[in-house]
Amino acid sequence: RLAATYSSVRPIHLRVHHLRRSLSSRPTTMPITTPEDYSMVYHDCIGDLFIDVVRESDPSVADVLRHKRAICTHAGQRFLHSRDEGSAPAVAGHNSVMDAEVPHAIEGMLKSVARLPTADVSASILPTEQAVRLAELDAKLVDVQRRARKTASITVSAAVASISRVRMGDTFNELVERYCRANLPREQVAEALQYAFTWPSLTTHPTNPLSFQYTEVATRLDAAIANPNTSEAGMKALLRRIRDTPMHEDVVSGGADATTLVEKKTPELEVQELLLFLDVIYTALVRPQRRLREALDRFGYHDVACPATVCAPCVWGAGDGDGNPNMTQQSLEFQLRMFRRRVCARYIDDLESDKVLNEVFAQDAADGRAEAARGQLVGLLHEAMSALNDNGSGAVCESHDAAERVNAIRELINRMKHYINSCGAGDTAGRAATSDVDKIARQTALDHLDDFLVRLETCGLHFARTDVRHNSVDIMDAIAGILDTFGALPAKRNSDTEKNVATASPTASCVDIFLRSSEAEQAALFRDLLNNDELVSAITRLSDAELKAKLLANGRPEVVARVFMRMRVVARHPMAFEKLIIAETRTAAQALAALLLLRLAGGVVAARGATVSIVPLFESREDLAAAPRTFHTLATDPVFKAHLEHTGRFIAMIAKSDTTRLSGAGVIGRQEDTVAELMAMNRSSYGKFAMHIFVGGGDDQMRGGGRIVETAHVLSLAARRMEAKYPARFAMTIQGMQMQLIFGAPNLAEHFIEAFASQQSLAAARLSGFLTYRPTPQLVNRSAAIAEVKVFFNDAMDWYERLVGDPKAPEGSVARRRRDTVVDYFSHFPASIITSGNKSSRPMARKKTNDPLQGRAISLDQLSKHDGAYITATLGVNLALQRFNATTMFFGSPEPGIEGPMRPVRHCYLANKTFRDFVRMQAVVLAQKDYVTAWKYRG
Repeated sequence: RLAATYSSVRPIHLRVHHLRRSLSSRPTTMPITTPEDYSMVYHDCIGDLFIDVVRESDPSVADVLRHKRAICTHAGQRFLHSRDEGSAPAVAGHNSVMDAEVPHAIEGMLKSVARLPTADVSASILPTEQAVRLAELDAKLVDVQRRARKTASITVSAAVASISRVRMGDTFNELVERYCRANLPREQVAEALQYAFTWPSLTTHPTNPLSFQYTEVATRLDAAIANPNTSEAGMKALLRRIRDTPMHEDVVSGGADATTLVEKKTPELEVQELLLFLDVIYTALVRPQRRLREALDRFGYHDVACPATVCAPCVWGAGDGDGNPNMTQQSLEFQLRMFRRRVCARYIDDLESDKVLNEVFAQDAADGRAEAARGQLVGLLHEAMSALNDNGSGAVCESHDAAERVNAIRELINRMKHYINSCGAGDTAGRAATSDVDKIARQTALDHLDDFLVRLETCGLHFARTDVRHNSVDIMDAIAGILDTFGALPAKRNSDTEKNVATASPTASCVDIFLRSSEAEQAALFRDLLNNDELVSAITRLSDAELKAKLLANGRPEVVARVFMRMRVVARHPMAFEKLIIAETRTAAQALAALLLLRLAGGVVAARGATVSIVPLFESREDLAAAPRTFHTLATDPVFKAHLEHTGRFIAMIAKSDTTRLSGAGVIGRQEDTVAELMAMNRSSYGKFAMHIFVGGGDDQMRGGGRIVETAHVLSLAARRMEAKYPARFAMTIQGMQMQLIFGAPNLAEHFIEAFASQQSLAAARLSGFLTYRPTPQLVNRSAAIAEVKVFFNDAMDWYERLVGDPKAPEGSVARRRRDTVVDYFSHFPASIITSGNKSSRPMARKKTNDPLQGRAISLDQLSKHDGAYITATLGVNLALQRFNATTMFFGSPEPGIEGPMRPVRHCYLANKTFRDFVRMQAVVLAQKDYVTAWKYRG
């Protein structure tokens, strides 16, 4: 099987062979027997090329890197480990040549360092400038090698999928073949294909520690590595740009030929970074769509319609205003304009540079109708590009024009196809049937126009839909401030809550009293005001400048104007937005508040034409447990239910990082239960809308525990255990460096789009009962394992929450002492190092105290990773496992060569996919950490 695998990827084989042949320092032959060997050959080849280009400018640094690479092998690690233990290895007795070379590599590295300008080897210290240069080039070497391994692993996966005996489910060909072998009727296949859908949301989190300009060059390198036709000269040219482009800062023009260096990205640079990956997605959209159509035709489903698109990219970028005051109305409008310009430019380039279309139009010059239609289309796209050129606060309102423009573009494309067909048939050009060559050219031109329609259906005139996120606290502050400014808050109410507030604070304002009122009272007011046309008219007739002045005159906090003005952008361009996410959703009233904000901003809600979904984001353990109740409250509210039915969907977002920060790694069990409970609710009793799940940061599959494309299977299987019968579409955030791993090059993007869509359709078919699940292995008791795993995850959460303590506990209590210890532990870390790694426009941490657990997860994780002790991923797990092994019954049959039943951990590992991915993720985390060194050098 391995031989077949590697013989099926000959283009990459030739690429590796070409690289090896060009490198005199590498042997010309190297046996490749495993996928790991394959990846490491690519790793070594790219590493050697990079060191060659470093030698051109920094010979001494190149020598250090070359010797360091010799040390960083398994043999080198064994040698260094034996030195630490005080015993010299018997080098001469080792069979490996590399083992014998390790001591020489270490000696060579020290000599290379000594040759660096003004290097002080006796003190083992390099001058700052030289040390930074060495460290940066070393980091770049690691980065380019990681990119090479990434491409190699995708190639191996694709090769394995091409072998009929290996069933991975990552291709549409295998998916439709499964449906065919199961004799699924066309109706069921069509229904399952509604879920053949990849729904990524690209974010600009600070998990990408690289500068924008370095990321830009690195994505070009990804494409070159993936292209088997890239020459050695072309590869070296890109590696020289990698060498010379700063990783940690961007060079920004300051006008009049002046430039400045910026270490943190501006919102504008983050938009440019998102465009890098959207360009890759644009290029990758067509082939998966074609392969689905080909698979349906191949297996006899000719009359099953192919979905209009199998991918719907979304972005956060300027839409993510949660804890980031830099994301203003202007930054959001800037993102819309840049996206519009780029996608229209891509459309125009596709139309004007298509050689086949140009040849066909030249043949039909006498008719000229198709050429004229293309001219109209290009003109329409130029108009669309200039429609959003206003860079002030009064951007053009396109609530209907954008949709009309897309329809006009679609009509012109279909007209071009008709003209090409009619001219080819000879009925208008006055000539006989065309030659076979001409027929092929015309069919190719028609195929290219179909590809254009696929991109149009996917990208529209917005390129990718923007998701807007704000914290629930900011949402409530904004709605209270707006209502109070326009006299819509009641001056006096008689609830016990308000009496208590007034008693406690005689000077309490209407806003304070309202924000402290009960959820029921807040929801009732929002419900009434959603139908108050007079209030809506009073607000919408004001210009942006007039509204800002009114809010300023009333002394409203900055967040009120910022959030509401951004809602006005959403209301003006509904086709460009998809989700309004409420971070830290705790009550249904907060979702109604977001709906009312959108209505007061001039948006369409709970009526025909509504397009923007209000998405509650459940983060804490308690909020996750309450999510089904929150959904029930919203789905039975008359106004919110109407909005769900007009948008056609309810989207619930499940947090990952911040939930783990609050409750530890075991919270994956609570997250999975919440998804299952939501999917198991009988949606038909609520109304005509679908349930969709938005996974923030992914399950453990996205964090090293498994394959990201398995997410739909894991969550659907959990839903089936709660007797769910309706599938869901799963969206996911793709954060920081993940964007480069998944969308760094067209072949990577194609693989992910097809694999995720295929797996999601397969999971939906199983949950719907069209296909059966795999039988339970006879070695295990799956039902018992599920119950045991639930106990373990709850235990892990309980232990984590106990160990991190409680900042609200009384002074001197155990819970307070534990929290003080955690705060003290993190306070010793060099925060400047963490700050330098946060390139995002978002502030370092969103917290009001010195308690890192009260901030956001990413900042905490960066501190934790720097120390080598990944607190949120490991704390409490050991204690939970100890209790798990001590108290859990032994289940399952003996494994071969083992007497007696399996240990509980082993049994659950085999029987439960979620637990298996959790354990794998723990292994990945622990393998990257050196706790002994971290503790030794702790501040």
